[in-house]
Amino acid sequence: MKSTHNMPRLNPEMYDSVTADYVRRISNKGALRASKPRDDGEAAYVWRMTAFLISPISQHQCMPVTADWDIKASYAERREITKRLDKVVDAIVDGVPKTQWHGVTRWGQAFGIVGTPMVAPDGSIIYR
Repeated sequence: MKSTHNMPRLNPEMYDSVTADYVRRISNKGALRASKPRDDGEAAYVWRMTAFLISPISQHQCMPVTADWDIKASYAERREITKRLDKVVDAIVDGVPKTQWHGVTRWGQAFGIVGTPMVAPDGSIIYR
């Protein structure tokens, strides 16, 4: 997926060694990749969940319900692996300025948790 969007910058030097390794695998030239890495199921999962939260590309902000399918393990094993990887995702996202949490902002607006409520001409409430 080619993108002209400004992807959030990721600096591996600001993370512990395990998280920094994933940052290197999900980034390209210092920014979040526009598409998932294909060589590793765990890196693909970390990329997908990170992209869901911070990517400015709207397609990345769709619910990542199949994100763990790239991890080659049984269902029970994937549950344990994703618990560990979710901590990596949280650390990566926490290292990105909140102004670049594009997916979080979009979903926050959809749920009326983020933004300023505005009344549309039809009377509906929209958060922006």
